Amino acid sequence: MEAASNINFSLQLYELIRSRTDEATAKNAVEAVEGIVEKKAEQKLSGVATKQDIYALKEGISMLKEELKGNIAALKIDILKEISANNRWLVGIIFALAVMIIGLYFKH
Repeated sequence: MEAASNINFSLQLYELIRSRTDEATAKNAVEAVEGIVEKKAEQKLSGVATKQDIYALKEGISMLKEELKGNIAALKIDILKEISANNRWLVGIIFALAVMIIGLYFKH
């Protein structure tokens, strides 16, 4: 459909220019306009992502997601180690306080 539309436009433009100038000038003018239109279309389409670009982007995101999951798991393990190391001190302090309170209770 688009190709037929382009041909129709080119023919109409050729006829319009041909009615005012000679055949060679009309042909050159139509070719110049088609070149400009084609160049502009290519410039606009150069910024559009293709299916391959989108697929590559999805692959990259998937790889980053897996890497992030691994990093989160490693960080979770590190945090649990820190908490368990701190829990030993906490248990020791609570035990010492409990013994002190019991000792003060029986002192009276």
